[in-house]
Formats: sequence, structure tokens, C-alpha cells
Amino acid sequence: MMKEKLNISASNIVNVCIDNIDGVERSGRFYCYYSENPIFFRSIHELFRYMERFMNELNFPQSSTELRTYEDKQQKPENEKRISFTEVSNRERILEQRGSIDTLAVYVRYRQSATWQGSVYHMKNNEREDFNSELDLLKIIENCQNSAKNVAESG
Repeated sequence: MMKEKLNISASNIVNVCIDNIDGVERSGRFYCYYSENPIFFRSIHELFRYMERFMNELNFPQSSTELRTYEDKQQKPENEKRISFTEVSNRERILEQRGSIDTLAVYVRYRQSATWQGSVYHMKNNEREDFNSELDLLKIIENCQNSAKNVAESG
């Protein structure tokens, strides 16, 4: 990991606030520059789905592949949460939000080979960790949460 200050000018930075670890499930909320309100997630899988929708909505970074589906693209499931994106003027306020367990700023630079590549900024210590796939990102999230959990249990 490298100590590095976060560049807040990237439009698709997501501030992930982890508030709860329940067994293997992590839950919390995330903030982005295009929503005044937090978007809550009950699992990392749900977080990744929301982030994918957010990047598709922005069309940034552009996906190099389009996933096949048998569903009608125009028809959305009835139980799917609707998220509307309008740019927020105060970007610093978005990044000031903190989770009760951990806080990570995720910046996805590319979406190539049907996965994500980018950086995670650990907001507690300003360290950057790069990832080359969604699996790498998942491991980073689980590792920082497990280390936070171990510190809480030992203290």
C-alpha cells in the first residue's frame, strides 16, 4: 500500500461506509457525487450491483463488454430499487462521511475484460491499494473489515 492523497475530481468515486459485519455479510451505505442521499446495501454483492448501475448510468468508465442477458433490457424488475442521479455540488461533504467500522473511497478507472480495475483509498490512513478485478476489490474490502473487527475484539 502507498500513502497517497485522494484526487476528488474523478466523477465516479464512491465513498463506501461499512457499518455492520454480520457473519460473512457486510452492510452499510455508499455516497457518490450524483446523489444527495446515501445508498444503503445489505451485502457486498448488492454494493457491487449498485456500483455497476451507477457506472452504467454515468457511462464512465465505459464498459469494454456488454453482458448477455435473456431479460428485456427495457423492462426492470418490480422490486429493484430506483436510484436517480443528479450531481451534488459539495463533493467534500460526500467524502467526509464515515462508516462505524471502516470507510473506503473506491475509484474504478477501467471496466475491461468484464471486470473492474482501479484503486481503493483507506480513508483512516490515506493509503491506496490497487485492484485488477472485482475479486481483488472484494478481498481488499474483506481484509480491511476483518482487521477492523479484530482490533475491536481485542480492545
